[in-house]
Amino acid sequence: MPNNYTVNNYTATEAIGDNVSDGTFPNQIQMTITPNAGYGIQASDFSLGSDGVNGNFPYYPIGVVSAVSFSDSVTPLDPLNNVIVTLTMASIFEFDGSVTGVELDIDGNAHLLTSTVNFVVSSVNATNVTATQQAHGGNP
Repeated sequence: MPNNYTVNNYTATEAIGDNVSDGTFPNQIQMTITPNAGYGIQASDFSLGSDGVNGNFPYYPIGVVSAVSFSDSVTPLDPLNNVIVTLTMASIFEFDGSVTGVELDIDGNAHLLTSTVNFVVSSVNATNVTATQQAHGGNP
C-alpha cells in the first residue's frame, strides 16, 4: 500500500569533534513529511514504527538522540499542511565519525481529501420585458 506522502532527508557536513553542547552540531534536526497531491496529513497519525531509531524501539541510541516528535505546520488535514519531524539530539552528543547517520522508522497515514463545491439552482424573475421578433435574411 503506498504511503501517499514523502519524507525529506536531513543531510549536513560535520567535522569530527562537532558537538551539541558548544553549538557546532545542531541540537534539533527537522525533516518534513509532505503529502502527495490530493492527500492531507496530520501529526497525530505519525509515530516511530516498530524499528524506532536505528532499530532500537522505543529507545534511542544512547548519547545520540534524546527525543523524536511530530507536529503540524498548519491546520491538520489542510491541503497545505506538512508534518514536521523534530529529532532532539542528546546534549552530550559529539560527532566522532562512528555514528554517520540516524535511521527513523516513520509510520503514518495520509488521508484522501475530497472536494466539496456548493451547487446552487436559482431563478431570475424578470419584469417589464417585452418580446420582440426580428426578421433576418439567410438561415435561422
